[in-house]
Formats: sequence, C-alpha cells, structure tokens
Amino acid sequence: MARYWPGPLTLVLPARAQADGSTLAVRAPSHEVALALLRALGEPVASSSANPAGQSPPVDADQVIAGLGDELDVVLDGGPCPIGQPSTILDVSGATPRILREGAIPAAELIRG
Repeated sequence: MARYWPGPLTLVLPARAQADGSTLAVRAPSHEVALALLRALGEPVASSSANPAGQSPPVDADQVIAGLGDELDVVLDGGPCPIGQPSTILDVSGATPRILREGAIPAAELIRG
C-alpha cells in the first residue's frame, strides 16, 4: 500500500467483523478529480467497476456510458484515463497473496517467488 497508493492497485481484504470469508476490494485513486470528490465527501465511496465483467476496461467517460448506460445515475468525467490499463487486483485476504487480475502494476512487482 505504501508503495502503490494512491494508484492502480486494488486490494482484496477480509471484510471487517465477518467470519464467513467475505471480502471487500479497496482502492485509493491517484486522479485529482476522484481525490477532490473524496476530500469533499470526507468518506469512502462504494462503487462497482466501470465495466461489466469480461469486457475491456473503458478509458474515458464515453466508454463507461456505452458499456453501462442505463445502469448509471452519474458519471464523473475526469478526462481520459492517463494509464489506459485497469488496476492490478491483489487478494491478501488469505494466507498467501495472489493476483486476481494483472493490470497497470506487473505481478512480479507485487509477488516475488
């Protein structure tokens, strides 16, 4: 976290006060528009991904709208995604960390064998 946050790293953690193995994915964005929203709200934002599972990640607001359309109440348009890749998802909820999706951060930088 110290090395890659804020940035393109999503961590899967055990859900607090859950003994059933539930998890929660968390991310700290590095985009100034997202950070300004978080600062103004003063609390985390819960949201889904910007694309349906299995589809290519969108790189701008128009692609988000094209992929999710009527399911959206609002889209915060901060311009094109500067990285153009999704976040890397690292599951640290179990005894051994594992990559669920390799994205902007190569797996080799997070897990060394």
